[in-house]
Amino acid sequence: MRITFLQHGNYAATVERFSKGLGETYYAQRYSVEYVADLASKYDDVSVITLNGPGGERLLSNGVYWVGLDQTASSSPNSIIQVIEGRSPTHLILRCPVSSVLKWAITENVRTLPLLADSFNYGSILKVKRRLSFYRLAKLLNSPKIDWVANHNVPAANDLARIGVHSAKIIAWDWPALITPAEHSPKSGQHLSKPVKILYVGTISHAKGTFDLIEALSLLNSAQRNYTLTVVGSGQKSLEERVRKIGLCESVTLAGQVAHDDVIGLMRSHDVVVVPSRHCYPEGLPMTLYGGLCSRTPLVISDHPMFISKFRQREDAMVFKASNSRSLAEMVAELVNDPTCYTRLSENAQQTWERLRCTVEWGELLERWVRNNPDDRSWLESQTIG
Repeated sequence: MRITFLQHGNYAATVERFSKGLGETYYAQRYSVEYVADLASKYDDVSVITLNGPGGERLLSNGVYWVGLDQTASSSPNSIIQVIEGRSPTHLILRCPVSSVLKWAITENVRTLPLLADSFNYGSILKVKRRLSFYRLAKLLNSPKIDWVANHNVPAANDLARIGVHSAKIIAWDWPALITPAEHSPKSGQHLSKPVKILYVGTISHAKGTFDLIEALSLLNSAQRNYTLTVVGSGQKSLEERVRKIGLCESVTLAGQVAHDDVIGLMRSHDVVVVPSRHCYPEGLPMTLYGGLCSRTPLVISDHPMFISKFRQREDAMVFKASNSRSLAEMVAELVNDPTCYTRLSENAQQTWERLRCTVEWGELLERWVRNNPDDRSWLESQTIG
């Protein structure tokens, strides 16, 4: 058996990072990396192909063969397929929805599991083009040669059904519960920091709403500097100029990447965690939401389609209009000025977290799909949303 993963994220660099004793940069990173290494100890060949990273290839210390494709190669479907063909996979796990690769796998009868963490919003820009691409993707996923299609959590699984994938083959999965809100006591809205400390954790980009958050901070501090913001994540140079231009250098801390082991502590030490994703960003259900709940620090989140089916306004989170910095500022201000609401969100974190959880874990789903005996197939069928 020869198993190949196609994904974003530099698997080789992460393995090297762990070998040096360094920590995770995001939730369940070690879990997934070690699970793939465990597969390599059981089967003939396990490889990971990384898109949009540094080029190269080598056998890693954990037994996994890694191939990195740079941005030029990653933008060429033929180049990606050529590399996959070079690994001669009997099993292909797609951790990103690449239609050209999916079409190749179906044509070549390569057993394939789309194991995704994506949503499929049409958006207002290039709406017709996106609709057509999603239609084509759904048609491929509905092929009888694709047994199951998995996506991270129920909203994203439902989104696959919305674009036309048969619900009888869609499975919602989740990461294991490595931490829970029960590990922390609820916070009180009566004891907030002065100034109020806001935290953002994630990639810095317009689509993720990071710049909307900067504009909201400017609005919040227009009268006096009552709020500070800490930004954790990659791509911070793009934010530096904007922060400087609108005079927020004293209010914004650009912390760079932080080990995941320290993120919950950071969330705990801040008063508000903001997840401002715009509708155009293909969120599944970001782990920052889980982290905020586990830290019991109230969340201020956008009305992204993947969020609003799981979070109740003023019960589980404060929800603002995505891409609208004024709406974001208003929700933050309302939260910190209403101690009862603030305390309620923190107290409700455990039940909100429980409602977010899926029973199907990433590793068990993958293990059963690879093994594929009658009991496994019966179990997989029982986990679909259809």
